[in-house]
Amino acid sequence: MKAFESGGMTSASLHMLHFVHFAFNHRGPLGTFYDSAPLQRNKRNFLWPPPFGLSLRHHPFMGTKRKAKPAVDFKKTKPKLGKGKQPANNATDTSFKAKAIAMPQQSIMLDRSQTATTRRRQTLNDLMQQTHHPSSGARKDAVMGMLEIFTTYQGFLEQNTTSLINTALPLIGDDDVHVRAAIARYFTNLLASIPDDTFAPYASSMLLMTSSAMSHISMFVRIDALQILSLLLDKVPSIATQDWESALDAKHSSDSHGQRILQAFFAMLGVAAGAQRARSGLVATSLSTTSVNLSASQRLTVLRSLYKFLSEAMHDSQSNGMPLWCFQSAFASPSDLEQFEQLFHHSSLEAYPWTIAQVPGASTHLVCENLMSAARVDQSVDAASESVHERLAHVLHASLLSTLLDSLPAALAPDGSSSDVHADLVMHLLRIYLLLWRRIITLLIKTRAIQGTDHMPIKSITQLEQLLAHLGPYFTGSTDGPQVRLELHVIYCELVSLCTMAAHERAPSKHLPSVLAFLHTLLTQNHAALTHDLYQALLPTFWLVLSTPIDGNVDILSALLAHFDTVQNRALHTVAFHFLARIAMLPTFRSLQVQVLPLYTPFLRAAWHTWILSLPRLLWQSATYAVSSRTSSSSFEQEAHAALTLAQHILEFLHCTLLPTRHPLFEHEALVTELAPRVAPLFHVHHPKRGIVPGPYRKLPVPTQRMAEALVQLIPISPLR
Repeated sequence: MKAFESGGMTSASLHMLHFVHFAFNHRGPLGTFYDSAPLQRNKRNFLWPPPFGLSLRHHPFMGTKRKAKPAVDFKKTKPKLGKGKQPANNATDTSFKAKAIAMPQQSIMLDRSQTATTRRRQTLNDLMQQTHHPSSGARKDAVMGMLEIFTTYQGFLEQNTTSLINTALPLIGDDDVHVRAAIARYFTNLLASIPDDTFAPYASSMLLMTSSAMSHISMFVRIDALQILSLLLDKVPSIATQDWESALDAKHSSDSHGQRILQAFFAMLGVAAGAQRARSGLVATSLSTTSVNLSASQRLTVLRSLYKFLSEAMHDSQSNGMPLWCFQSAFASPSDLEQFEQLFHHSSLEAYPWTIAQVPGASTHLVCENLMSAARVDQSVDAASESVHERLAHVLHASLLSTLLDSLPAALAPDGSSSDVHADLVMHLLRIYLLLWRRIITLLIKTRAIQGTDHMPIKSITQLEQLLAHLGPYFTGSTDGPQVRLELHVIYCELVSLCTMAAHERAPSKHLPSVLAFLHTLLTQNHAALTHDLYQALLPTFWLVLSTPIDGNVDILSALLAHFDTVQNRALHTVAFHFLARIAMLPTFRSLQVQVLPLYTPFLRAAWHTWILSLPRLLWQSATYAVSSRTSSSSFEQEAHAALTLAQHILEFLHCTLLPTRHPLFEHEALVTELAPRVAPLFHVHHPKRGIVPGPYRKLPVPTQRMAEALVQLIPISPLR
């Protein structure tokens, strides 16, 4: 104990001594411990000796950690140096701060009774300030508020055009999708309400912001900017596509709207690097990896907008009328081609003196002599333009073809099912191909006619052949199935026609026999599926088949003449008449360099005779519909105008056919004799009960009446006065 008090022995040692002492002095007969000694507490408040049966390891003295001292209820906090006196724990903070809230749009000091406001009592100035708000919801509300104001108050748009346009322009590339959707709706209504001449000064700034949004880092912003581009292409197509060729010309860089927009399309399709290599004259073979981030729907949106841009840039009007470009290869003289294109044109009404007093005789006014003027060499063909189109096709080919190969299995599944998105995607891909190659082949044919040679191949024709090789397995030649599949077959037929026309040796393509079988089946067995658009799209293929020495072209011409009598649709009747009438007028041109052998087939003369005898009935139907008194509406007025135009063209064709005494396809005397009773209902009809009933002739416009009276001079008909 003395050692312990002096510090020589530790606490654990002392406990062990006590335990040994207890074990030897209190040991029973069986080696157990008896609790014979009274329990005492040491100065650390522990019982000692340990109770009977308590193991040494459970003794409190054997612990390695000390128990924490109990917390003191009231402890005085010592202040630290430099901290000062701390507040009490239960003290209440009574301090406060005040800030001012500015709400100018709700100011009660302004008189808004005479100002144009929204339903929330916001003026245009309030909304213009709100377009810069950090909140996307506030910016969207501001756009919709401006839309509400100029659509509600009449004359507000004319007075605030500049503010309404310039305020909304920065929001075209907004980061929020809802704001961009509101902007698209806003400009759709705004541009529809502004005249073209009024909008012209703002077109450049709007195109600049649109092209900037098309180059945004976010692909979603780029896609949404295409909606604004579509509106601008409808409003100002010439400004939007201005100098687009410079995007592919390394020697010329104009930094125009068309160049920036086309380069933005290249970036979205992943061909930006390829376009730059093409501008430098290098071969662009690799694709950018940025294109893999586009989904099928996004790629469809881009291609639809690109097709619209290229259509406006190349002034493609094939969808609005007959594709006369396919006839360019038939004429060696550009003047004859020009005269051929002027047939059945609105200006043709002034080409002839359509009055009875001035109708020339057949001996002095021969159609053949009138149409066959001296050949004039037109040197206005732009060789650089052709090079630009070929470069564009070359740059886009890899991206378009890869997308096509990915989408074809889903668009044209073997079981007949198809995905609408992929089918529409394939459709726009092939339309872009058609647009480019139609332009390339047209310029090629024109250049061949000027230089007087057929040996002028196209270097990039292998790309078109590669495209047809991939499309061939999907061309089944069947006319059954969904309308999408039929439309894709029609586009394939036109691509085959273009490839054949581009070949300098004019050799029939290996794909042409399957196309021939498809056309014959469509005209003879499933002609009900042949709509106006499909028939018009097939016209280049029809001409190719007729002008190519291939077995079966005579059957196609016979099927075309027989199909004319089965047509019930007026629009389809119109395009079918224009095509067959132009085919019938081809032998009257001396510079015809293509031998259309089916025209001179003997057994087809009867089919031609039957076809021309059916025209007076179509003439009477069109004239009657044109002068019929129905409820005046815009749609009916358009249809009536189209019917009147068809009647005028039929009169013109009959006059041109009957005026010369000799025609390779018709017998003049027999034709005049049989046409007379068929044309008479145009002037009058002998009714069994009502007597003589006047025909639609009296209600026709004066120019059309003069055309009908001029026809009377060639056939024995006495019109009623």
